[in-house]
Amino acid sequence: MINKPLQIPRSLKQLQALKRRLDPDHPNYEAVLQDLAIQTAGYKGEKEMEYPLSFLPAETYQIFHDLRLHDGIHFFQIDVLLLSRSFITILEVKNIAGTLIFDSDFNQLIRIQNNIKEPFPDPIVQVKRQRLQLVNWLRKNSLPVLPIQEYVAIGNPRTMLETSQNNHDILRKVLHCNTIPFKIKELEKVYQKEFLTSEQLDELSNKLLAAHSDLEKNMMSKHQISTHNILPGVYCIKCSKLTMRRLKNSVWMCGLCGITSKDAHIEALEDYAHLFQNSISNREAKSFLNLSSSSTVKRLLKSLNLDTTGSYRSTAYKINI
Repeated sequence: MINKPLQIPRSLKQLQALKRRLDPDHPNYEAVLQDLAIQTAGYKGEKEMEYPLSFLPAETYQIFHDLRLHDGIHFFQIDVLLLSRSFITILEVKNIAGTLIFDSDFNQLIRIQNNIKEPFPDPIVQVKRQRLQLVNWLRKNSLPVLPIQEYVAIGNPRTMLETSQNNHDILRKVLHCNTIPFKIKELEKVYQKEFLTSEQLDELSNKLLAAHSDLEKNMMSKHQISTHNILPGVYCIKCSKLTMRRLKNSVWMCGLCGITSKDAHIEALEDYAHLFQNSISNREAKSFLNLSSSSTVKRLLKSLNLDTTGSYRSTAYKINI
């Protein structure tokens, strides 16, 4: 059973909106693209996990994606946590292309791609630290500490893995995501004792969900992008240019390719919510959508059946994202 489904991180949605709304000549545009590529790869890696995890019996395992907890000192985030009555499994997902060499002597990961070597932090150290923090969290909350096994799951099936033959820890702890169901079957043979009843399992699951705290990242602040750097307007759904204009017959038309749309403004409003805030006034929508008529904006916003706060000139519309 999936207790906490995988969702696109808000930081990734912010970066996607920034890519659309930032002038390519901006000095930090390339940094935004690099950050976007990294976070997109990470999300795709976790997405790859959904298929092998679907082979686990729903009545036995409770699955949590991107669970972020506080151990009393630090926050820690687990990519995938599998909870059963007998044991817990932690999966740290990596989606890195190329050849990965696990160096246990220096506790680092080396990626070789296009004959270029690039070092990364050791994910095995990372997932072991997550295990310790989860144990501390369980004890801090007076919860039973089940046996916990932790692994590094490689999301890209084309990634080659290398290490020395005597590096047994890495050979045991690193696996491709498509082998996860088989690894879980092995664990079931080792951990046959049930430490929790069904009721206790549900109680632990509820406490994990209640303790989860989303990570709030502001990508505009991170990349030092000011509000006035964000390009307003409505994008054409075909040529991806800020060339859509609102016509009197309540449709948008692209000034370049001539394509029309009745709801092209929705993506623009979502961009606004990801970059600024999830509520917008008539005046703010008028400026961001490049519209000249306040009454047109009011009709447009009201047609979306958005929740509102305030009244008259102070009315704010909540954007659903």
